[in-house]
Amino acid sequence: MPLRGELAELPLMDLLQILLLNKKSGVLIVEREHLSVEEEVGDRGELFLRSGQVKFIYLKRGKQLAEILSAMGYPLPPAHEREAPEINLLVEILESDNPLRVEVARHAKRLTEERMGELLRWKNGKFIFKEMEVPAALDLVEVDSLELLVQGARYIDEWEMVSSKLSSFEVVPTYPDSLPDGPLSFSPSEWRVLASVDGVRSVREIADQFPESTFEVAKAIVSLVEKGVLRVEERQTTPKDVFPVVHRLLLSAWERLEMEEFDQAEDLATQALALDPTLSVAHLFLAEVYYAQGKYKEAARRYMEAMRRDPSLSPRVNYHLACALVMSGDFEIAMGILEEAMANGGHPRAAELKSLLEKTLSMLKEKDKSFEE
Repeated sequence: MPLRGELAELPLMDLLQILLLNKKSGVLIVEREHLSVEEEVGDRGELFLRSGQVKFIYLKRGKQLAEILSAMGYPLPPAHEREAPEINLLVEILESDNPLRVEVARHAKRLTEERMGELLRWKNGKFIFKEMEVPAALDLVEVDSLELLVQGARYIDEWEMVSSKLSSFEVVPTYPDSLPDGPLSFSPSEWRVLASVDGVRSVREIADQFPESTFEVAKAIVSLVEKGVLRVEERQTTPKDVFPVVHRLLLSAWERLEMEEFDQAEDLATQALALDPTLSVAHLFLAEVYYAQGKYKEAARRYMEAMRRDPSLSPRVNYHLACALVMSGDFEIAMGILEEAMANGGHPRAAELKSLLEKTLSMLKEKDKSFEE
């Protein structure tokens, strides 16, 4: 029988703690009515839990995953033709071999963090929890549920301060005509925000560059406004579509790779990397292109660069790196990489490749021994 009730009697924070402690899997649906015109949050939220961990949150209003995917250049049907729920779209991408899925998971994590803070502000409404199987692919959205609740509680406490300075996350930070006199000091996050302000991008668009949530970036902007080094304006014009260029190039490169047009895929991936050399997924994709071309040493170098820029990729990429090293004849190094992959619970075929490599090395040693004799 589904668990149901009223938020006025069982607040969302308490309800989530119960579900987390009991390691529940399913979807928690929260609904409320009679929203004020000023509120940005939606009137329906869906929280997907897997073994007691929040994996993704859908919110009816506000920025949607489809908008982010469209900006990344991901092909989507027109809005009026989309029938699948947002969660289905996310799972479909995460279960695919699309090289953008890691980037999509990062955006899904950010959306989940923002939406949790907004949902925790709801004091009234109804809820129902339905136990169900939640796809394992959502594990790619690496959300720490306890940290999520802590951030959400802090979001509530600090929201009034932020909302008094920013009418929404869509306002545009820009520089004032004159700066205040006297010395100023900034935190590292404030310096990064200052370097990203261009008078065109909104608070939300600036936050998309950083690992922190939009709310944390908004707090840094509020601090800079209070120090007199920034001011905010309502958006007057639509910003130029610059950021999505990299993702469109990678998507086109993926299509070329699927068609086995390797030279074109390499050219497009190289262009994407030139625009954003820090993007780990671009290095990873170029490694895949090189591997398909038989350029195994170049592929190995790109795999290593991708992991250097994003260490969280290592458990999944070590196996592919080992394959490239084997194909280039670097057997001993490949063996070490495979042992590391197995120790960290990496690719399921790592043990199989290690066994084959051990047999190959043994045969080579026997051959060398007989040759010496």
